[in-house]
Amino acid sequence: MASSSSPLRDFVARMQDDSELQSQFAADPAGTMTAAGLSPEDQEIVQSRDPDRLNAAIGQQGGDAPMLNWGMGASDPEPDSTGA
Repeated sequence: MASSSSPLRDFVARMQDDSELQSQFAADPAGTMTAAGLSPEDQEIVQSRDPDRLNAAIGQQGGDAPMLNWGMGASDPEPDSTGA
């Protein structure tokens, strides 16, 4: 039985909580993505750090997009809920 998952979805999901993978990615993004089986197109999408593109690509590959909270951009602080 074929899995509904994709290398891109699996990679993004693992990046959520796999500190070793996160360290590998920080040190060598291209090598880490190649080792994970990502196509050059998927690697470009990951490197774009665009959550909309990631979600769209994962959806096109037949998977549900995981929550994207693994350093997709600058570390923006949470909005101030006090309105200050």
